[in-house]
Amino acid sequence: MLGIVSALSVEAKMLSDHPGSFQRLSGNATAENNDKTGNILLAVSGTGPEAAKKAAMLLVSKGATSLVSWGCAGALTERLVPGDLLLPQAVMGEDGQILYTDSVCRNRLVQMLPARLKTHAGMFVESSRVVTHPGEKIILAKIAGAVAVDMESAAIGRIAQDKGIPFIIIRTVADTARDVLPEALASAVNNQGKIRMPFLLKTLLRHPGLCLPLIRQGLHFYAAARSLRMLSQETDRLFNLARFD
Repeated sequence: MLGIVSALSVEAKMLSDHPGSFQRLSGNATAENNDKTGNILLAVSGTGPEAAKKAAMLLVSKGATSLVSWGCAGALTERLVPGDLLLPQAVMGEDGQILYTDSVCRNRLVQMLPARLKTHAGMFVESSRVVTHPGEKIILAKIAGAVAVDMESAAIGRIAQDKGIPFIIIRTVADTARDVLPEALASAVNNQGKIRMPFLLKTLLRHPGLCLPLIRQGLHFYAAARSLRMLSQETDRLFNLARFD
């Protein structure tokens, strides 16, 4: 049984909007049960390593024998642009631990992906908080030799390693290595990825210069979401070919 962890509901929606054999877990992880055949579990964790760890553990307790980290990531190299697909070979945790993804499954995915999707491998690196400035991204890239950063994949990989089960990372680029995300805008998003509109409107009224960065980030996220949607349109084929065996 395949277990998929998505940090945000909007990322998970790219999967659940299309036909597939998903069982959405109830409780803290997700909202409703759409079970069809029960061979794929989908959990929405919220952002951050601890939330992802709890979701991965929940999936395993419900019978998942392999794990997928699904959603968006931040680029650490200028070679990556919004919408690019990332299938990394490994992720480095903040503690320096390197967690490897399943090479057989990853190679199967690469072979079946639409040609119009630009795909990259390389290394991910973990961050326990949102990385908002290009200077921080440069440091992370140098320390880990990584191409992208996210907050959840390493935590999912640790659970997979502890349980002796395989995992892969399927993410798309949502912000570039040069993007600056002002702290005021980052604070307007809660750990479920939902925008706190009253806070955001007050912030924009006080700092109208933040409108352009906000629009730019919105366009970049749209490109990332479009790539996830493109993948999810072939949900059954995608995960049937991606069996961990």
